[in-house]
Amino acid sequence: MKEFKIDRRLTDLLGSIFIIVAVYMVGKFVFDIALTFNKPPEVTLPELVRTAFVLLASLLAFRFLTKGKDRLAEVLTSVEISQTMSIAGFSFLGLSILSTLLFIISPGTFSDISDEDRLVENLSALFCFVGGIGLFLSTIRHLRQKPKPPLLFFLGSLLVSGIIILIGLEEVSWFQRIFQVETPSLFATNMQNEINLHNFKTDAFESAYYFLASIIFLALPILCWRYRKLFGGGVIRIFYPSMLLIPYGFVIVSCTYDMWNEPLTQYSFFTGCFIMIFLAVKLPDSSLFKGHILAAAIVGVTNFTTGSKGEK
Repeated sequence: MKEFKIDRRLTDLLGSIFIIVAVYMVGKFVFDIALTFNKPPEVTLPELVRTAFVLLASLLAFRFLTKGKDRLAEVLTSVEISQTMSIAGFSFLGLSILSTLLFIISPGTFSDISDEDRLVENLSALFCFVGGIGLFLSTIRHLRQKPKPPLLFFLGSLLVSGIIILIGLEEVSWFQRIFQVETPSLFATNMQNEINLHNFKTDAFESAYYFLASIIFLALPILCWRYRKLFGGGVIRIFYPSMLLIPYGFVIVSCTYDMWNEPLTQYSFFTGCFIMIFLAVKLPDSSLFKGHILAAAIVGVTNFTTGSKGEK
């Protein structure tokens, strides 16, 4: 009888998941460590021990993602960056740097423009609407072409565009404040007394948002390449996240200073750090992709370390 063996890559993944679950369970039932949000990192012995185990789980997750490092590095080296993508990427990093500088120089101004119904929130919603509606219109245009794209392309595009538009609507509370609509009794327990879903459990939604961002931007680009036969080919490849998203995913998960006491936040950040270090070492100096990686690493670390200024 053939001996059953578990793939070593799955062993790393299962070990990583087990450690994270154990961290939550032990922290809650043994050390009585509460999950705290909107607070600076706590430096106590139980917190440090927990962080050490999360670091180990992140290392296992990194091993799982980068199994066959030489082949992965070869693929990443061959990633082509168009001029449009390069401009968009560095523009994103530039805006992030400007935001960080504004936060350091004038915290009051930063708070004003990022408050409810102010510049940052309105632009965030606008970008979601433009992106979601643009994808929807593009999908409709493709349906008029011959031969028509597969049904999977149509349904996948509608799902993605719908999610993007939903995020925009949640950002502006479904235009409640614009049209001055009273909050229904159904939303009476909403933390901001508004018509939206995420403010019923703001901290939980925020934690889930950043963790899912780490999966989509940091893990999925690698997983879709590694398990391309499992994920399938053809039209579904259109929905594979590009490897170029990895450095920008790291910037996103680095904006979590006030969520550091939540293990999934540490897990996403540490795993992102390992991936970024791997890319910086493996990619040749002549690679434009390496330029994006190094720039994003600087921005990400700066974002995280300057978060301490928010305490003052």
